[in-house]
Amino acid sequence: MASSLISRFIKDERGNFAIMGAVAMIIIIGCAALIAVLMALGRLTPAGPRAALWGAAAATAWALIAAFIKSTTDTITQFGVGGMFTHWPVYALAVGGLTGVLLEQWALQAGPLRVSQPFLVIVDPLVSIVLSVWLFGEHFVPDAGTVAISAVAFAVMCAGVVVLTQTAPATMEPAAPPGEPAH
Repeated sequence: MASSLISRFIKDERGNFAIMGAVAMIIIIGCAALIAVLMALGRLTPAGPRAALWGAAAATAWALIAAFIKSTTDTITQFGVGGMFTHWPVYALAVGGLTGVLLEQWALQAGPLRVSQPFLVIVDPLVSIVLSVWLFGEHFVPDAGTVAISAVAFAVMCAGVVVLTQTAPATMEPAAPPGEPAH
């Protein structure tokens, strides 16, 4: 019964699945399952690995939210602002946004920033790329040079994120002014 109600809610006026189709539901459920597994594994580990696992879970959620943003925008384009509220993407965006914020805060509080932040920044675009290919049929430019430059740029970004987070201060306490004792 629940699946019947869900399928009616996500279908458009012609009875077709709206925007992304039945495959989207499988992918959304798969992402939710991945997030749940990462969160569960994080609960079983010490602070450092927990921050990494929860950071990856939050990044997966943000990538999924990006897909919901695109779907909501497409819905607005097709049905207007009023019609947006009769389709599922805007509600998925609202629930996903709240979930993403909570997951990110948990990841940031689970352990050192130098552990969670790289996972938040690096996993999100990787999952977003996979989702854009699966859900929206996007593809890479077949030019090997462009793909190589993109891969190198991504690797440099990853290295930069790791280096920047490793040089973060040990605490968030402000530094003592010169001549004053530290607290």
